[in-house]
Amino acid sequence: MTTYNNNTDIIILNEVNIYDRRNKELFGYVKVNMSIFDVCDNVECLITKEEYDFIHHDYNYELERDDLNFMRYLNNCN
Repeated sequence: MTTYNNNTDIIILNEVNIYDRRNKELFGYVKVNMSIFDVCDNVECLITKEEYDFIHHDYNYELERDDLNFMRYLNNCN
């Protein structure tokens, strides 16, 4: 679950429930409570596994890495 809160563009995913092959109707979907800064707070929604992977692994990771690089830059300015 994503809990990184420094960057306000990061999408926070809470209470993730990934459906498996036993559930024929919801296989490939993920039920999450999603929080997006200034847009929504703890909204329950159903997204595809691909959307979840993009948000959790790609989108948030890039923003976290950008924040970390910026913090390193600030620390080296002294």
